[in-house]
Amino acid sequence: MPESADMDSLAQAINRLASRPVPIPSNSPPFQDSNGSPRRATLDESGNLQMATASANSIGSGSKTVSTAGTDVALASSTACKSVVIQALDSNTGVIAVGSAGVDAATSGIVLNPGDSVEMDVSNLGTIYIDATVSGEGVRYTYVY
Repeated sequence: MPESADMDSLAQAINRLASRPVPIPSNSPPFQDSNGSPRRATLDESGNLQMATASANSIGSGSKTVSTAGTDVALASSTACKSVVIQALDSNTGVIAVGSAGVDAATSGIVLNPGDSVEMDVSNLGTIYIDATVSGEGVRYTYVY
């Protein structure tokens, strides 16, 4: 039988592992309910998995390029939304950084390699900025509003 100290150490290790975020690969199939409707998985404040039915009034899309590498640009003009999926163009040769004003592809933001995407819950597309390591490269995006 393991000693109490060993069990405490094991419990602490399990708790540390359980508190780490688990990445979901970008090529994972979407979660679906029994009717095939898309669902979004999130964690609540207690760490419990919550599944919500995706609902949208309307969907819009667009694209944006960074004219000069190292100079952040707003994803779009002020546009109300609920969420957005941003995907780096497959033709990019460098990386794109996604973040707030001042994002820098060399030092900050979420880095997207060609074809990578990120989904963000945000109320306005104008608050998202992108930067590129190569001039003229960019993203495409689809948003729910």
